[in-house]
Amino acid sequence: MRESKIITVIFIVIYLSYTLFLQMNMSNLFADQKKFSDDLAEIEETENRLDIMLNKEKSQLDYINEEMNYIMKRNVNSKKKRKDRKTPKFWIEPIPVVVFACNRPESVRVHLEKLIKLRPSKYRFPITVSQDCDNTQVTDEVKKFGNQVEYVKHSPGIDANISIPPEFKKFRPYYYISRHYRLALKHIFSKHNYSTVIITEDDLDIAIDFFSFFSSTRYLLEKDPTLYCVSAWNDNGKEPFKNSMEEEVEKALLIDIVSITSDTWKPERENVKMKIMYTGKNDFIEAAKAIGLMSDFKIGVPRTAYDGIVTCVYKNTRIFLVPDRSKVSKYDPSW
Repeated sequence: MRESKIITVIFIVIYLSYTLFLQMNMSNLFADQKKFSDDLAEIEETENRLDIMLNKEKSQLDYINEEMNYIMKRNVNSKKKRKDRKTPKFWIEPIPVVVFACNRPESVRVHLEKLIKLRPSKYRFPITVSQDCDNTQVTDEVKKFGNQVEYVKHSPGIDANISIPPEFKKFRPYYYISRHYRLALKHIFSKHNYSTVIITEDDLDIAIDFFSFFSSTRYLLEKDPTLYCVSAWNDNGKEPFKNSMEEEVEKALLIDIVSITSDTWKPERENVKMKIMYTGKNDFIEAAKAIGLMSDFKIGVPRTAYDGIVTCVYKNTRIFLVPDRSKVSKYDPSW
């Protein structure tokens, strides 16, 4: 009986010892597993960081490759130009395109499709859509383009509590537009640190040389500090004007207010220049409508004018609508 108790005690001691041994080993095993899991998580995190770095490097290599191909192509083409003509410098840095949008989903879609189709590189010309109203259809259309464009949403101007002097209440929409410009430009210049931006609106059409035009003229802003911007805006390409303008322009070529020099008026030349002078507000509106130009004013400034001069091209004829300086010496805010 006593031997039986001794054997039982021994068995219990062995059992407890074995159980303790197993528990200690299990604890070590769990500790090892946790350490292994932590190590694995760290390895995965490192792998993700490397993937991001590699993708970034790949994007930069793709960008450099596109740049080199584009520059080589331009160099080949430039050799075909006349030796006495200085080729404009070509801007290498990225030039982002900001599309201002609000509540026109179809216009946004068409405009973005055209931009993406014509741009030579999404690295050289990244596209940002800036919206300052709550139209969800516009949001949905933009998001369909995925990583082809960046989408930035601002609160509506009407909710921004903008302080407008009573005498300028009629210009309220322009205060909203000004705020939208400030927010969009801050995003481009401060957040992304770009040095340049191309601004478009969702209802604008663009020509096939849209991107090459801005690439070739960007250096002018560095060369001449008096230049504020480079503009490619022109209403003459719209469909309603293409046919209706022809007869009016041909008539305009014959009227007595046209001033043509012997050097510029040569039918065999490709580029003919013509000057049409206006002597006042009504005269400007009449001439502008005759050749299909916009004729409205903003505080005395013709909407499409620089220093009172509006220019367009029709059938290889460069037309200048210019003020008669003896009668229109400066902008008149009453117009």
